[in-house]
Amino acid sequence: MGWLPLEVALKIVVAAALIAWLAAALQSLALLQLWGKRLPEWQLLALLGLCLAAAVALPPLMLYARMKSLPYLHDISTDTENPPDLLAVPAQSTFTRKVTRYPLESSRLQQQGYPDIAPLVLPVPADQAFAHAVAVAQSMDWDIVSIAPQERTIEATATSLLFGFKDDVVIRVTPQGNASRVDMRSVSRVGTSDFGVNAGRIRSYLHKLRLQYP
Repeated sequence: MGWLPLEVALKIVVAAALIAWLAAALQSLALLQLWGKRLPEWQLLALLGLCLAAAVALPPLMLYARMKSLPYLHDISTDTENPPDLLAVPAQSTFTRKVTRYPLESSRLQQQGYPDIAPLVLPVPADQAFAHAVAVAQSMDWDIVSIAPQERTIEATATSLLFGFKDDVVIRVTPQGNASRVDMRSVSRVGTSDFGVNAGRIRSYLHKLRLQYP
């Protein structure tokens, strides 16, 4: 809800998870102590406490496990040699900067972790493909920042429901003979690991755009 700075909110989540793990351990000990005793009310309370503690403790643990299983990246692009530039997105974005080439290590990690992230080629002229790209972008739950028909680029900002994380998105359509090539880049403003969110966003958008051409 924006009541606290992001750093404070994340620290509260970590503290809550640690307290929940302690509570889960205590409830587990209580269940062991009550094992075999005819105290159903207390056993039910201990089991309920264990379930509540697990409900708080497990989501952060699952996020941590997911982070460890994915490349440590915050910037994903279908074109790592010449990624689309972010020009119109808000200036306060930490990672909003002109990039002409990805660091070699980031490109290698992306290829290893997300080998399916690649440009989408559409069998229509660039202007037609761009019109469809705009329509699909407007159907996403994004704030459209810029639509530039001459450059055939779209820029937008995606905001997560939890914590309000903001990621910047840029889409670029270029002619490729009689067809068109669509490149997309999604960049997290804060942090160094995105938990796979940017790659998922690119997959989702390109899938919806591909459906325009069965």
